[in-house]
Amino acid sequence: MRKSKPGPKAKPRGTHRPSRTWDDFMGEELANPARACAYLEVAINEFQESGSVEHFLEALRHLAQAGNGMADIARKTGVSRESLYRTLSRHGNPQFKTVLGAIGALGMRVQIAPAERRPS
Repeated sequence: MRKSKPGPKAKPRGTHRPSRTWDDFMGEELANPARACAYLEVAINEFQESGSVEHFLEALRHLAQAGNGMADIARKTGVSRESLYRTLSRHGNPQFKTVLGAIGALGMRVQIAPAERRPS
């Protein structure tokens, strides 16, 4: 009779480290003010290029959730939490005042700069 080779050792259950969820990762990344500003700036640039507001609203929602939460941002902007969730959904249609209020509540401000001229 041949002796069989021992197989790989089984890992004991419950000893693996759980992986982070995407929301956890985003929350940690966006807690850094410089990264949060860069994230929103990219979203604004994409909006300006594509004309599609969905990604911008999603980015603003991620920032609100990563900070002190939607309830805090809603309180600071003077809208209900439910209304803020609807407003910042991919199909939301927020008023400019609400967007500026949310950005301000996140500790940021909007700054206007001249557009780069494209060669004609």
